[in-house]
Amino acid sequence: NDAIPSESNIAALINIIGSEDLSLGAQNSSTIPFNVEAKIELNGLEVAAEIIEYHKIYHPRIDKIYASFDEAGRNKSTSVLHAFNRFYLQLSRQYKGDDLYFEIIQHVMNAAKNSSNFQPTTLEELELSSNIIAVDAFLRCRIFKNPKENKHATV
Repeated sequence: NDAIPSESNIAALINIIGSEDLSLGAQNSSTIPFNVEAKIELNGLEVAAEIIEYHKIYHPRIDKIYASFDEAGRNKSTSVLHAFNRFYLQLSRQYKGDDLYFEIIQHVMNAAKNSSNFQPTTLEELELSSNIIAVDAFLRCRIFKNPKENKHATV
């Protein structure tokens, strides 16, 4: 298959995050409107729980990046979150818990690498950006089941 790669919003978002200075940490940290620990436990996440805990500080920064990203066109952030949800739904038939989380990350990385607008970077930076976006999608309740007490939580 010699199909010409298409641009993707996932690659564009990863490119933006790759240009950010993440050493500054979280800015204006917001509270998450549901029990993150309950969601982690419900979904059997152990190793991924550490990643979620570590990267959730970037949620406010990703929120700002999505806002500027959406200024460049309609539905850009929505399309990224939809892609995460689609990966989650497709993969959840075969994988559970940590395995499911890491398969989602692999699919995101592959989607970015196979996009014509992807700016090559190190594997570590690609994985970091993919994890940051995945944790944000987790906090926005686009991937993994939500605890029953607040099934429709959004961030």
